[in-house]
Amino acid sequence: MVKCADCGFLTLRDKETGLLVEVNDDYRVSGKVPEYILAYENFHNYPICFAMAYDLMPEVERAIVHNKNDDSKYALDVITSERICPPKRKEIGFVNYQQGFTPKEHREMIDRERQRASDKRWHLLEIVVIAIATIAAGVVGYFLRH
Repeated sequence: MVKCADCGFLTLRDKETGLLVEVNDDYRVSGKVPEYILAYENFHNYPICFAMAYDLMPEVERAIVHNKNDDSKYALDVITSERICPPKRKEIGFVNYQQGFTPKEHREMIDRERQRASDKRWHLLEIVVIAIATIAAGVVGYFLRH
């Protein structure tokens, strides 16, 4: 079980640009956009999963009702809830948050790891095919000589 608060795909939406931006450590602990961030009011205070593993908005809406619109609690309740990630039928989900990496960079790290794993499988297959071809060539050569 994991928490969105610990995930590199946790983002907020910028109201002006519509872009998803990495959330900082303070948000991960408090569930509130820190006021010391320049133009902090430009961010919607609801979490979004960059990987789209979960649609967090319905959870935010339930948490708002449960917390009687206390904005210091509702986002925190959602991002600290334990969950299985990725859920069924989703390819990408939780990745450990590394400070300074954007959600896109977290996604690129996953893609590189998958590519390396795929390359290893293909390399192993190449070795097996070469070994079989070498043995087959040796057997054919033996029978041609005799």
